[in-house]
Amino acid sequence: MEEPKKRHFWRYFISVLLILALALAGAISFFIGATKPQKEMKTEAIKTARQYADFSSISTVQQYNGKEVFYTVFGQDESGQKIMVTINKKHSGQVYVYHADQGISSKDAQRVAKSNGAETIQKTTFGMAEGVPVWEVRSGGAYYLVNFETGDLIKREGL
Repeated sequence: MEEPKKRHFWRYFISVLLILALALAGAISFFIGATKPQKEMKTEAIKTARQYADFSSISTVQQYNGKEVFYTVFGQDESGQKIMVTINKKHSGQVYVYHADQGISSKDAQRVAKSNGAETIQKTTFGMAEGVPVWEVRSGGAYYLVNFETGDLIKREGL
C-alpha cells in the first residue's frame, strides 16, 4: 500500500513543477514582449541623435512624458563637451540639440524645485514642454518643470 501513495505524490509533484515552469515561461515571455518596444525606441533615438550630433560616447537615454513624448540622448563629443539631443517620439523630424553649458544642470533644476516646495527628489528628466527645453523634477506626487535655459520654475503640477 505504500507504493501507490509514493506514485501519487510524485505525479502531484511533477504536475506542480510543470505548472510552475509554464507560468514562469509565460511571465518571462510577457516581460520580454513588454520591454521590447521601449528598447527599440531607445535604439532608434540613439540612431537619430547620432545623425544630428557628433557623439564620441553616449551615457544614457531618457524618456520624458509630457503632452508629447520625447527621448533625450545624453553624451559627449570629441572635445568632452556634454551634448543632449531631444527627439519627439511622434515626429522624429523634431530634433533639438543642446550643449550642457547652454542651460542649467539637473542638480540645479533639483535645487529650484526644492526651493519651490519639493522634498525628496525621485527623478529628474530632460524634455520639451510647449517648445521649451525643461527639466522635469519629480518629488512625491508633484512635478516641477524648470526651464533649462533660464533656470526659472515654469510650473508645478500634481499634489
